[in-house]
Amino acid sequence: MRRDAELDRRLSELRAPDEDAAEARAWEVVSAAYADRAPAPRPVRGRRFAVALAAAVAVLAVGLSPAGAAVADLVRSVIGTEAGDPEPSLTRLPTAGEMLVESGDGVWIVREDGSKRRLGDFDEASWSPNGLFVAATDGRQLAAVDPLGEVRWAIPAPREAHDPRWSGTDVDTRIAYRSAGDLRVVAGDGTGDALVARDVSPIAPAWRPAPEAKLGPELGSRTHVLAYAASASSVRITDTDGGDVLRRIVIPGRAPIDEIEFSADGSFLLVRTGDALLAFEPEGGRLAWRSSMETSAAALSPDGRHVATITQPDEPNGESRLVLIDAGTGEERRLPAGLGRFTDIAWSPDGRWLVLGWTAADQWLFVRVRGNRPGRVIAVGGISRQFAPGSGAEASFPGIAGWMLTDPP
Repeated sequence: MRRDAELDRRLSELRAPDEDAAEARAWEVVSAAYADRAPAPRPVRGRRFAVALAAAVAVLAVGLSPAGAAVADLVRSVIGTEAGDPEPSLTRLPTAGEMLVESGDGVWIVREDGSKRRLGDFDEASWSPNGLFVAATDGRQLAAVDPLGEVRWAIPAPREAHDPRWSGTDVDTRIAYRSAGDLRVVAGDGTGDALVARDVSPIAPAWRPAPEAKLGPELGSRTHVLAYAASASSVRITDTDGGDVLRRIVIPGRAPIDEIEFSADGSFLLVRTGDALLAFEPEGGRLAWRSSMETSAAALSPDGRHVATITQPDEPNGESRLVLIDAGTGEERRLPAGLGRFTDIAWSPDGRWLVLGWTAADQWLFVRVRGNRPGRVIAVGGISRQFAPGSGAEASFPGIAGWMLTDPP
């Protein structure tokens, strides 16, 4: 399984000659065609919504398609989109991997074949490296659970536990979590629970990837480097083994920090605030780029080259937009039409699909953005009840906590 995952990762990172220039030329052609289109009525729910989404995502996918792909192929992919009524239930995932889901009824795992397993009555969860375990919280309890639902260990937190995050190394792992206003770290076997910082902002921390990540001498030699929001407007990067604060980053602007995440190679730290997305170089703390927009969610692609984000509507009944940002330059590609109001967003492990949570319609939308047939949309309805059996109409809409390739138990 690991070899297959590594091969998929390397293949996805291959770049064709002159690919960037080809992408730019294709984008200009499609953008011009869109600008010259005849006015059309607002899309509605159901089949017409899915067709509109597919067409818009096909435009977005120009930036992700192989170099030299003909615009005609792009158009054919839209015409051939299977944009019928939503599937009544989730019968399989569109690509390899397993999804981790947080619902009002507990934490679940969804396998590639669509089968689901409830891990327990937990509140929040995150994957361990390679998906061997899940770190989960339930009130004041922090636990490590295997994909079959067996609790391997559990410890009591000083106060209610939130935002567990497992470090990105295969051995000698750590789990960071918040306990009220404190940030704590425990070893992957449940031992050595220790305080890292007090009075931190209520934002999930982010581990820097493995030590071989592309960082300079100051951070690159450290094994367990953690970034966290020390306040609403500042981030600290610390060595949790030695306790050293390695970097302090002050976030410009007045909007508070909503989310932080390291890129896959550790070369930059993404910070999402209420009105901007910012990329910082962790070694020197320099701001690499800033994208000014109000967003409700963001996710880095597995290869770290793109940020997918959902804009926050200006009005209560407004519509979100899906935006793709080049993580190296900050260049934006926006969908040309309003597409509803979305909450969650996550990448598939191979970087070819995005899944969006559409709360108002009680649907997940799987959107193909790379590979064959970019723009294909698979809509799955009745999501809430599938993760709260017996709850009926009272079931809450589930959150997506991750999608990754996993090693078999």
